[in-house]
Amino acid sequence: MEGVRVDRRAPFDVPGIGRIEAPILVRSGSRELIVAIHGPLTPGYLGTSELRDAAEYGSTRVVPIDELLVSRNLPQATLMVRNALN
Repeated sequence: MEGVRVDRRAPFDVPGIGRIEAPILVRSGSRELIVAIHGPLTPGYLGTSELRDAAEYGSTRVVPIDELLVSRNLPQATLMVRNALN
């Protein structure tokens, strides 16, 4: 995807929370989102308290993606991230 930057384990400043490590940070122009992979038995659960705080209190969107979706249907997981970015 042209104009999209993806970084793994990226340090990221969340206003009011501080610096966290984003598992996957996606940037396109001025838009940013954090992608977090969750286990199949914990749908939507963000693995760290920092990610949960960022999702609840931060202004940057945190998108949880199911690990099974990634392993079984990567194009659909990618589409979810693209749609969240737009």
